[in-house]
Order: sequence, then C-alpha cells, then structure tokens
Amino acid sequence: PNFTLDNHDSTSDSTSTCTKEVDVKGALKKAVGFYEMLQTEDGHWAGDYGGPHFLMPGLIITWYIMDCSDQLLAPWQRQAMAHYLVVHQQADGGWGSHIES
Repeated sequence: PNFTLDNHDSTSDSTSTCTKEVDVKGALKKAVGFYEMLQTEDGHWAGDYGGPHFLMPGLIITWYIMDCSDQLLAPWQRQAMAHYLVVHQQADGGWGSHIES
C-alpha cells in the first residue's frame, strides 16, 4: 500500500531527487471523506455555478424566443422569479453571478 513518488526539479541544473512516501489507502479515504462532506442530503453534488443569477438569464432568453411562456412556466413560477430578482437586485441596479456577489 505504500509507493514512492520521485519529483525531479526541471528548473534547476542539479539532478537531485526528492522522495516522498505516500499512503494510498489513507489518501483515498481522505478523498472519499471530502466528497461525502460536499454531497447534499438527497445524494447529489451541488455546483458552484448553479445559482439562479447565473442560469436564469439563459432560461428567460430561451423562454422569450420560444414564445411559449405558459407551457414552460406557470404564472406563479414567473411571479416567484420576478420577486427573487427584485429582492436580490444590488444598489447599483445590477445583479452579481451569485447571491454572495
């Protein structure tokens, strides 16, 4: 379960080799633990870019071009989207890509 990584410094003229022992099972357990920590309760991994400020413009443009707003979004959904945009509008009149921005 242990292996050796040899790192060669290509920026120097010396031929020195740095050897480091790595515990593969330990590294894998840490990696799995990290992704378990990020996993949401329903089992998916939420992305950073998935916020409404990032995705909503594409939805609105598609919705407008297709000219079938009632088929894609119910009136209450459109009203909720409009409310969301109004309450998250920044002082300068714009929106960031994320709620935090």
